[in-house]
Amino acid sequence: MENYSFLWEKALITIIFASLALFLYFSNYLTNFLKLNACFFKKVIFLLKKLIKNLVVALLIIIMNRKRLRTNRMNNAANESSINNDLGGLKMFEFVRIKCAKSSEVRTLKNEINNLASHFSDSYSLRDISPDIDNNRNQSQNIHYGVPKKRSGHRAVCNNENMWIWGGFCPIREQNINEDDEDNENVYPSPLFPELWRFNFYTRRWCLLKTTGDIPDKFVASHSTILHGSSTLIVFGGTGFPFGESLSNSLYICNLNTLVWKKYELKGQKPLPLYGSSLLTVGDYLYILFGTNAVQYCSNVYRINIKTLESVKLFDSIELIENATVVDMHRLNQSYPDDFLTGRYRQEVVYHDNKLYTFGGGKIDGDAHSFENLPVFNIETENWEFVSTFADVKTNTFPEKRKFHSCIKINEFVYVFGGMHCDLENNVFRSVENCIWRLNMVNLRWQRLDIKIPCLTYFHAACSNDNGQVFIHGGVKSVNETNTRVNHLYSIMLKIPKLSDICWTKLIVNYPKIVYMNKKYLLSLGIPYEFIKRIN
Repeated sequence: MENYSFLWEKALITIIFASLALFLYFSNYLTNFLKLNACFFKKVIFLLKKLIKNLVVALLIIIMNRKRLRTNRMNNAANESSINNDLGGLKMFEFVRIKCAKSSEVRTLKNEINNLASHFSDSYSLRDISPDIDNNRNQSQNIHYGVPKKRSGHRAVCNNENMWIWGGFCPIREQNINEDDEDNENVYPSPLFPELWRFNFYTRRWCLLKTTGDIPDKFVASHSTILHGSSTLIVFGGTGFPFGESLSNSLYICNLNTLVWKKYELKGQKPLPLYGSSLLTVGDYLYILFGTNAVQYCSNVYRINIKTLESVKLFDSIELIENATVVDMHRLNQSYPDDFLTGRYRQEVVYHDNKLYTFGGGKIDGDAHSFENLPVFNIETENWEFVSTFADVKTNTFPEKRKFHSCIKINEFVYVFGGMHCDLENNVFRSVENCIWRLNMVNLRWQRLDIKIPCLTYFHAACSNDNGQVFIHGGVKSVNETNTRVNHLYSIMLKIPKLSDICWTKLIVNYPKIVYMNKKYLLSLGIPYEFIKRIN
């Protein structure tokens, strides 16, 4: 289309200049002739002025159009460049694959800045400004750089500097095929990964952290994990392999500064030993919802006081069913629709306005729950409610039912990524449509976003930071009914970040050596300490 546009523009420009030349050439003859006919002369002059004015306007439009096309081509080239650059992807609503910096690349960068930083003594540090620098130095003996093996069933948490993943599962037959793993020392004879990995967003390096204490190494698949504060990792539940054989109902807490695990036994009405549950923090309380022990599925709700570890059971679906008569079951089915009491697992629960909204999840028969009607637990009344959502305006559809997905809440929207559902007739697992859905929590209206996930997975790990940047790691990729686990890390920006964060990211993109420079030197350059401390 652009070629035809340029041909048309060239022809029009030629006509304009030819008209002007002819007008100048015949102007003398026309003047003498028109002196005899003054009235006719005035009409012709008026028409000529109008013609010239229109020709000039057309010429200006052509010039502006050419400038616009040139600008569009430049923007497209810049966009392609930013897409190819895995750290420069600051465009909104567009996935970028983050590639880990290899050890050889890091050694090259460090060698290049040795001369620059050689005049600084090793004794220079930020001790007077940041006592936590010493903690990072002490951790250096407990880390091992590499790349996590592909896995599923793990969990991820993050802040503005780092992402941590804990646990995971991968059949041994798949562990030998890992093109992205440059570290062959990390080989397990077990399909379970009792590992804590940390990824720094600015150095782009994975670190395998050596933890001690009461490590929950037998419950590393389909557990529930949250980051409480800035340095406390809380883990509940999970299973070993075979699934459902090893279960736990204790809280395991890891101090991310000291890398020490500690087991805490809950008091009062303890939760059932479960996996596939949801764990959330609201103020000084933890909420545990749903889950399974591989035999029973439940819709139970437990509230735990973080300070006292006192657990209170707010809802027990198993007890309701076991103690119900025939009349009671009829009443319960009217109060709790859509097989709610039969429970679910690997659902997603999001907190909003003193309510816990439930999205999807797996049923006991292998099917998945829909997204049209959402179970909502009201924290104030301590009762379940069921709300209806509204379909997408353009397509008049809802998200496909699914389980093993992830949900991230950013501002007033809840975004849904990946997942799968089971075709019960053919007994086949099927991935959901490759797009992102989001729910407006204000009006409960679904919106289908035409954003394709480069590697559509389920059983992946996902998290987001305060800047609205979502990270998705690993999971199971289904292609032509063949399931393969991956260890890819993708990111997407779903909220406009702060200008200072944009500048800091662009600075690292253009000058990657900066993350390996002496921190005292970076301070002398005028870089705020709040950004320097993010480099780990």
